Amino acid sequence: MAEVDEYRVALVLPVPRQVLVTDDSGDARLPRVDIPKLTRPAEEVIAAIAKRWRIKAVVVDFLKDESMPVPCAVVEVRTKEWKFRENGLVAVELHKIGSHDLSDRERITFNAILTGDTGDRGPFSRLGWVDDAQEWIKSALPEREVEFAEDIRQLNACGTFALIRFGTNQGPAYWLKAVGKPNTHEFTVTTNLARCYPEFLPTVLCSRPDWNAWVMEEFGRPADSFTVHDFEQVARLLADLQIQLAGKTEDLLLFGCIDQRLPLLRTRVPELMSYLAEAMGRQTSTKVQRVGQRRLGELARILGDTCRSMQELRIPDSLIHNDTNPGNFLFDGSRCVFTDWCEAYVGSPFVTLEHLCVQVAKKGAEWRAGVANLRTIYKERWLALLSQGQIERAFALAPLLAIASYLWGRGDWLRSPRRENPRFQSYSRSLARCMDRAARDRRLLEALCP
Repeated sequence: MAEVDEYRVALVLPVPRQVLVTDDSGDARLPRVDIPKLTRPAEEVIAAIAKRWRIKAVVVDFLKDESMPVPCAVVEVRTKEWKFRENGLVAVELHKIGSHDLSDRERITFNAILTGDTGDRGPFSRLGWVDDAQEWIKSALPEREVEFAEDIRQLNACGTFALIRFGTNQGPAYWLKAVGKPNTHEFTVTTNLARCYPEFLPTVLCSRPDWNAWVMEEFGRPADSFTVHDFEQVARLLADLQIQLAGKTEDLLLFGCIDQRLPLLRTRVPELMSYLAEAMGRQTSTKVQRVGQRRLGELARILGDTCRSMQELRIPDSLIHNDTNPGNFLFDGSRCVFTDWCEAYVGSPFVTLEHLCVQVAKKGAEWRAGVANLRTIYKERWLALLSQGQIERAFALAPLLAIASYLWGRGDWLRSPRRENPRFQSYSRSLARCMDRAARDRRLLEALCP
């Protein structure tokens, strides 16, 4: 199986609005690049272009037509004095590119991009949006002397989503993030948390509701390079934020957080288990054992009892960060902040600590000893609101709940094509096996029968 994905790249010269093609005996073809599989396409396409032609560029959008076997990225060339002819490329008008390299559907979208007609594709599906964004940032920060460098790092690209880093000639870099459907709530969650609890997030400098975009000052380094002691600070900060938000359910829902409170999660258990039974029925591998229908029925009962038992502890609902991958914690050497609030929920706060503990434990045997310290630090903070008995019982109940919370997420995937995706079904089966193991844990069973 190939380890790369091939992309057609439509390199656009922004001033003449012409497209660069290879001139193969009069047959105008779009050049192609290969990028590693399962990576960020925008970032890797830009990297491949920089390596091959030594130019700076940004992805404007990806053309979508399932009839074309190779996807196409529309790329704005930002190197002004590029001698592209020395690289065997020729600038042509769009109509010169034949149907073998652009479908009719792609051509219509591409032409709209060239003419500045964003239609319903979103504000970033056009040439020049990066320059417009930089001008907006400058105008929104009149008290700062902002001078952007040529250093641009683009991670995501499409008409409604953007994640891009703008380097500056002095001072910190700026990150612009924008979100479209179905993630528009991340804009309101992030901007409201930054306004009300600024010490827990990177500094948000400005925002644009018409773009669902906000700009953050670059902060520290991600948790990929964290030590055990750094993660201890994460646990402490997490508890502090959740304690400040404990019981502020209505505020969190108004911010845009997804409702995942225990009574609601409990009602979703039958639907979740029904899906897992369906996914298990499609397992073809014999390397791992299926979780059978009978056991899934038992898991449904145990999970329902776990939700009920956690409710009985009367721990106030708070903020859940349901995406604790290492890139979402940033550390500058003295303090830590949280970022990426797309999966911000309202529910049992101990779920997020469990997710954090799992992330740390995955790093290896020498890290697992540090997990106990994370729970101790978290408990010390919560003792201001809860008894030791409540906390210890919550620790026992949280592992099973954390898996169910992570799998359920927003729940919208059950009514989308994603539920039929073989890769997602395989992942769901692995989480079902994790739930099976968690449900057999002695500490959980004792917590269910106090």
